[in-house]
Amino acid sequence: MYGKPLFLFDNMLATSPVTTDNGTAAGDYVLASLFDYRSYTWWLTNGAGNHRVTVTNDADRSADYMYIAGDILTGSTITLTSSDLGGANAVVHINNQVLDGQLAYFFEFASYSQRVWFLDVVTANPSALSHLIIGNKLELPRHLQQGFDPLGSKPRGRIIKSSNGHPLGTAEDWREWKQKISFRNINASWVRDTWKPAFDDHLKHTPGVFVWDPVEHANETYLIHPIFEYRAPHVQGQFTNLSFTLEGLGK
Repeated sequence: MYGKPLFLFDNMLATSPVTTDNGTAAGDYVLASLFDYRSYTWWLTNGAGNHRVTVTNDADRSADYMYIAGDILTGSTITLTSSDLGGANAVVHINNQVLDGQLAYFFEFASYSQRVWFLDVVTANPSALSHLIIGNKLELPRHLQQGFDPLGSKPRGRIIKSSNGHPLGTAEDWREWKQKISFRNINASWVRDTWKPAFDDHLKHTPGVFVWDPVEHANETYLIHPIFEYRAPHVQGQFTNLSFTLEGLGK
């Protein structure tokens, strides 16, 4: 059973102070790289052992998911915990999850609100993390229609030839993933009360992550650009069609 698609754009790390208990490596591997939505910047753990990233919000902040990506060694474990400002009332949301060498992981948990959130990463060697997103997901109201392509992507680069025209190969800079998303006859109140506020506050100017199937393919995610525009024409009755285009990095 496929799940309904999700947008991951709400991130408490982008709006609250973030610290680490175990330092970072020298050079450009700064902690802020965790939440700049750039796959080519990293936070590098300072050696082996336990590394804790702490997010301290001004007030209680709710969350129901975590997304983490990077070069994390197979066999590393992660634990996500929240507590009040003094460390009491601790709740474990993700407990000693063993990672298996993928580049990205998506975790859902029951929505909870606390002021301080901790991520503990235990590694045998230094690990590099490019993304950490903790917040509230946006679930779309329908499953994706037939024709959605989660695997296809278009190479961006050039064909390399010798000075006299002989083929030498290709140079691929990156792969583009682009999909037109459309839904028919969805509740008009959802578009007005949920979609439009999310678009105005985040989707039109904030990069994020798209999870096309959180049930069967939870770790098949896409880093996407802000959504430039959408269409929501009225349908007879209390319904609306909704369409928009997603663009991001392919696999």
